[in-house]
Amino acid sequence: MTDKERELSNHYPEAPLLVEMAKTAWNGNLKAARVDFSLSDKLKAELKKLLDKEIKSIFITDSDVRHIKKNHG
Repeated sequence: MTDKERELSNHYPEAPLLVEMAKTAWNGNLKAARVDFSLSDKLKAELKKLLDKEIKSIFITDSDVRHIKKNHG
């Protein structure tokens, strides 16, 4: 684990889980996965300002990772 990864893990304990899910999906070794994140009140408020919509949680799936890998957006 690099120093940057350790720092990220300290601030976001779920980061290693997300990274491992993404690596596994990226390599084609994952059939289905979904990682959900609840947002802090501070982050909810910032997203509300930016998007003018209330966001309560964020999720990423194995399909999202494969979609990114294929440069589809």
